[in-house]
Amino acid sequence: LRAVTSEIQSLTRQRVSQRQVDECKHRHTDEESRLAKLKADLKADKGITEIRAMEGELKDLVVQITDSREVVDLMETRETDEQRIAIKHREVLEREDELRLICDNLTDVARKVNPSEAEAPSTDLAQISRLVLDLEAQHAQKSKEIEELSA
Repeated sequence: LRAVTSEIQSLTRQRVSQRQVDECKHRHTDEESRLAKLKADLKADKGITEIRAMEGELKDLVVQITDSREVVDLMETRETDEQRIAIKHREVLEREDELRLICDNLTDVARKVNPSEAEAPSTDLAQISRLVLDLEAQHAQKSKEIEELSA
């Protein structure tokens, strides 16, 4: 009976030990799955952190792109302005040529009307203006004289 009791106690201890081993294995499995979940959560957190960092980088890139677009727009505007300036410059040069031609013609007319004052060709606008005014005054005087003689 003692041998059987001893064997039963031994088997019971083994059973208890096996149960403890099974419980430890079960706890170990639970802990491993919890650890895996925590690792996954940590990776997700790192992913979220990386995504947030990327969002910041993307925002910076958007700002840089916007700034670049503004610079490009300014450069295009500048090119357009430079083209307009070049066109206006050509127009000014053309007008200067026209003015020189008019000055030459006025000088020729002034020589014919009053050869002593118009010996040297002039490009001085003030002098040319005075000559034009003198010519207009002379023309008005001549017209008045003609009207008086006609009457």
